[in-house]
Order: sequence, then structure tokens, then C-alpha cells
Amino acid sequence: MKVLRVVFTVFLFISSILLGTFSLRGQVKVDSLLRLLSAHPQQDSLRVNLQLQVAHAYLTTDPGLAEYFAANAADLSQSISYLPGLIEAYAIRASLLMKRQQYEQALAIYLQALALAENTHDDAHIAHIQQQLGDLYLQLDIDSLAFAAYQRAYTLQQQLHDTSSLIHLLGALGNIRMRQLAQKPPSQRDFSQVFELFNQEFTLASVKTDSLGIADALDNMGYIYFMQGQYDKATWNFSTALDMFQRLRQPHRIARLSCEIGELLLAQGKYDEAENQLQNAYQMASEQHDAFLLMRDCLKLALVKAIKNKPDEALQYQRQYEQLRDSLYSLQQSKTIAELLGQYRSQKNENLILNLREQQQAQQHIIRRQLYWVITIGCIVLLLTIIAILLWRDNQLRKKHFDELQQKNQSIEMTRNELEQKNKELEKLNKIKDRILSVISHDIRNPLASMEMMLELMKTGSLSLEEIANVTSSLSESLTETNNFLTNILEWSKSQMNGIQPKPALINVKDAVLENIRFCRWQAEKKKIQIRYDVPDRLQAYADREMLRIILRNITTNAIKFTHENGHIFIGAEKLNGMVKIWIKDDGVGIKPADRPKVFGMENFSSKGTANEIGTGLGLVLCKEMVESHGGSIWFESEENKGTTFYFTLPAQPRQATSEN
Repeated sequence: MKVLRVVFTVFLFISSILLGTFSLRGQVKVDSLLRLLSAHPQQDSLRVNLQLQVAHAYLTTDPGLAEYFAANAADLSQSISYLPGLIEAYAIRASLLMKRQQYEQALAIYLQALALAENTHDDAHIAHIQQQLGDLYLQLDIDSLAFAAYQRAYTLQQQLHDTSSLIHLLGALGNIRMRQLAQKPPSQRDFSQVFELFNQEFTLASVKTDSLGIADALDNMGYIYFMQGQYDKATWNFSTALDMFQRLRQPHRIARLSCEIGELLLAQGKYDEAENQLQNAYQMASEQHDAFLLMRDCLKLALVKAIKNKPDEALQYQRQYEQLRDSLYSLQQSKTIAELLGQYRSQKNENLILNLREQQQAQQHIIRRQLYWVITIGCIVLLLTIIAILLWRDNQLRKKHFDELQQKNQSIEMTRNELEQKNKELEKLNKIKDRILSVISHDIRNPLASMEMMLELMKTGSLSLEEIANVTSSLSESLTETNNFLTNILEWSKSQMNGIQPKPALINVKDAVLENIRFCRWQAEKKKIQIRYDVPDRLQAYADREMLRIILRNITTNAIKFTHENGHIFIGAEKLNGMVKIWIKDDGVGIKPADRPKVFGMENFSSKGTANEIGTGLGLVLCKEMVESHGGSIWFESEENKGTTFYFTLPAQPRQATSEN
């Protein structure tokens, strides 16, 4: 016994080192598999096997990724009719469902995979699925179905020499036998056969260096020693198994073994140690949500509390035991139904295998018939391909000719558009010419005729000095008006022919206003009109200097024209929202409502002033075009017989500077 303990101490030390090494190697293996998978994009059986290996690698660490790769493997296996891959993918998905305690769905997928494996005589997969079915039935406490499934798996695994699976199966068969013996009276219990199963498990696990198998065998053999009253051997087996389970991080097995150790201490009369051990087992069973183990812990705790004269605590654990027993009774009824369902599905599975075999024979017959059709269809497809190629070549030639015609049409269309554009420009020039001729014939001929007549009268000498003075004044006035008219008509014609293209610069607005007042002073003084202004000294506008003069002159002379003698004109300016706002206000006759829409129109709108002054009708049109060419706007407010105010805006700074501010 001492030698055995030394051997196991060394084994535990070595296994703890190997566990860390295997963990690192496991991650390296997963990374290697993922690289191989990414380097093999072909949709074939090799890719299926790589996906399945990755799914197996993720089973314990990341069930979500395991399910993802298993599902991909199943889809690819179905598309290429690769049955071994499909069976393995089904088995992985069923094991994941089982971990999530979705036993009904897991059972259905296991039976589907088993049917495919038996139909293809795949013994390795049959054994593996039978083993997993045994685990599932064991979870449902359906011992009869679990034992039958394990027994079939064990027989096949012996033929396949799969030692790892045989270790698990020996432990599973031994556990079921132990549960069956526990239901018999103590006098009828024979542990020899069960002990032999666990001893075989221990031997194979030691050869395979399977720590979990060794710990499981020691645990079960320790329990047999306990049932036989060999407490020392049971204590050593339990403590050794507990240490291994803790190293392997098996919380469920630790919780169950802790309960068994508590029972052993209770049987030895070590009540304080038993109480502490059972309390720990109770806590671990609660964390694992294991109702059966929790019920067992409650019963033992109630007993030890009663022995230690703690009736209240004993009663508390006794009541909890009864509640768990009642709930597990209803669960047992559900499991009985599940057992019947499993038996029904097993029978249904056999029928499914027969149907699959019949379908396979029918499909082989269909495949032979389809082969002839494939050859026939292949010839037809070849003929159609040749025809399609000939049609494609003909279509390409047609397309080439069509493209050439389309290019010619586009060229013709571009030429036509250019001609239309030039025609529009010519029409515009003709309209400008007609308008200029119309204005000149109407507004210049009459003043020139009047001046000619006055000059003739002066030549004859029939006029007195006073009359000559009046005629001279009239001639001067007529010349001024004609000069203003010619200036406006020339500026407007230039803008229409070439487009208004201002050359802006920063201009002092007050200087421009004063220059304009000086220019218009003699006209204002003639009608005794007073011109006032209010413009900030440093106010600047970003505008064309000459255009600003024309705008101010036209609006001011227009205000003088329609203001009575002794009237007033006011010129003001201010900076507002990045623009310079300038206004010229008079207290003249105002503009009639009916005439207001014509002020900035192209209808040659003009009327005589308060002293019968004449105009061209182009001044305000020219002002509008010049203001808008700067990006500003012009408008007016008028009240009949009370006066008119014209407003216009110009940029205060260049656009870039304005946006930066």
C-alpha cells in the first residue's frame, strides 16, 4: 500500500505538469488547424474533416464556435454527399445540445446519425454514437437503455481497440451495476464483478495515462471498499481520487466524492468531521444544481444533526429532503415517458434503416437512368453552345456597327446643339440690336430735333437776348440729358454684348457718395433740391469702382427727376451681415402701384419727371444687372405722392475673407 501511494504521488506530480503542457499544445493545435482550414478553400471532404477537427477542439473551450464549425461541416457534407462527415457533424451538434440539457433534441439527432452510420456499416461511428446515447440515457436515469447502449459500444470498441473509449465504457457499465446493486438487500449484494470492471478501468487508464479514468476507478473502488466496511482502503482511495479531481477541475465529481467522504466519516463515528464535510458537499451540490446529490446531502446532514442533538437544523434538512424527493418523483415520471419515447425511436430507427436501404437501391436504378439522360443532354448542350457562340459573334458585329452609328449620331447631335446655341446667341444679339435702335430712334431723335429747331431760331436772329438765354439753358439741359442717355445706353449695350464682368476692389463708400453728390449737384440746384448724406467714414465695399459710380449716378439722377422743387434727397449706408447696404431716399411723387413691376423690367418703361425731364428707361435695369453681378440685390419702397427709397447691397469684403470671418 505504501509503495502504491508513492507511485501515485509521482504520477500526480507528472500529470500536473502534463496538463499545463497539453493546454498550451491544445491552443497551438487549434491555431494550426485554423491556418490549414484558411489555406484550403476547396469544398471537399478534406475541408469537412478540418472543420470537424476545429469543432472538436472548441467543444470544451467555446461551444458557440464548435457549433458553428459543425454546422458548416454538415452543410458541406450534404452538398458533396460525404456521409462520414455528416455523421460526425450530427454527433457533435447532439453532444452540444446534451450539454445544454436539451435532451429531446439531442436524442433525435443522435438517432438520425446512428441510422446513417448503420446504413453505411460505419462501426467506428456506430460505437461512438452508442456511447454518447448511453451518456444521454444515463443523464435521464434510464438505466436499461443506457446499459444496452454502453454494452453495444463496448463490444464494437473492443474490435476497434479504442482504449480511451473502453476506459469510459468500463466506468459507465460499472456505475450502472453499482446502482442496480444498491437497490438489492445488503445480503444479496455481490461486488466482485463490479469491482473487476473498475479494476479493468484502472489498469487501462494507467497504461493510457488517463488521469480522469484513474480518478474515476479509484472513486468507485473506494465506494465498494466503504460498502464492504474496509474504511482505511476507502479513505485512501477517496482522498487520492479527490486530489486528482481537484487537479483536473471536475466540480461535479468533487461534489459527489465529498458527499461519499462525509458518509464514510459518519459511518466511522467522526461526527464533527462528517458534519463539516457534508456541509461542504451540500454547498457544492447547490452550486452544481444537482438535485439528486443535494437530496442525498440533506438526508445525511439531517442524520448527523440529529446525532449531534441539533433538532431544529435536522428538521430543516429533513423538510428540504422531502421537497426534493417530491419534485424528483414527478421528474422520474417524465423520465419514464422519455424511456418509452427512446424505445419507440429505437424501433423507428430500425425501420428508418430499412427504408434507407430500399431508397439506396432505388436511387442506384435512378442514377443509371439519369446517366443516359446526362449524355443525351450533354450532346444537346454542346450543340446549343456552338449555336450560342455563332449568335454571340453575330451579335458582337451588330453591336460594333451599332456603336459606330451611335457615335456618329452623337457627333451630329453635338453639332446640332452647337448650332442651336449659336442661333440663340444671334437671336439675343438681334433683340439687343432692335432694342438699341428702338430706344435711339425714340429717345434721341426727339431731343436732337428740338435742338436743331432752337439753333435755327438763333441763326435767324429773331430771338431776343432773354429768349436766347432761355434757349441756351434749354439746349444745355437737352445736351445733358442726351449725354446721360448715351452713357446708359452704351453701358447697357456693353453689358448685354459681353456680359457684366466687374473688377472689384475695396472702395471707401463715403468717398464714392461725395463724388456722386458733386456730379449731380448742378441738376439738384437747378430744382432747388437739397441732397444730404450719412455714411460712416471707414465703411468699405468690395466692388467695381466705375460700376458703383454708375449705380449711384443713375439712382440719384432718377430721384432728382421725380422730386419737386425745394425737395429733399437723403443718401445713407451701413454694414449689415457681411454686406454694405446703401439707400437713396427722396420725397418726390413716388411710383404708382401699377408701374412698380415695370421698374426693373425690360419693357423700356420711362416717364417724365416733375420738370418734364425725359429718360431712357434703361438706368435702373443697368443698376440691377450691375448689383447682381457683384452678388448683391436691389429693391425699392415707394408711396405715391410721398416719395421712394431705393436700396441695394454690395459685398463688404472678398468672399474668402467673408467666409473666414
